[in-house]
Amino acid sequence: MKKGIIIIMLFISISSCKNDDDVMPNLVANKEFVFALVSSQEECDFLISQGVNCSQSINFLDHLNARIIVTDIANAGTYTLNENTITITIDSPGDAENPMIFEANSDFSELIRVSDGSNDIWKLQIEGVSPWDL
Repeated sequence: MKKGIIIIMLFISISSCKNDDDVMPNLVANKEFVFALVSSQEECDFLISQGVNCSQSINFLDHLNARIIVTDIANAGTYTLNENTITITIDSPGDAENPMIFEANSDFSELIRVSDGSNDIWKLQIEGVSPWDL
């Protein structure tokens, strides 16, 4: 009888124990990544005078929602994170690539856009630093 109780207690202990290391943290939530379309403030000023954006951006608003600005168009969508692969599905179909897929580097400071074949590197935005200076 004692053997049965020990086995049941062991099963309960194993099944109710959750290791925090088993759940991968969301390393992009509440962060912004940018891709500079120019290499200087002067180039940016010129583009803006022509009505064109200087950079593209992705804001990961929380653990599910994202806002993407590509070629001056703001898009809303949701995203999933699977290890270092991020898949963004845009809510409204249009001219934007859908889904957009990125591979993150090991410390999640850069995202490589792989879905369009460009392998453009989007960098973690640092407050007060222009995208072309990252």
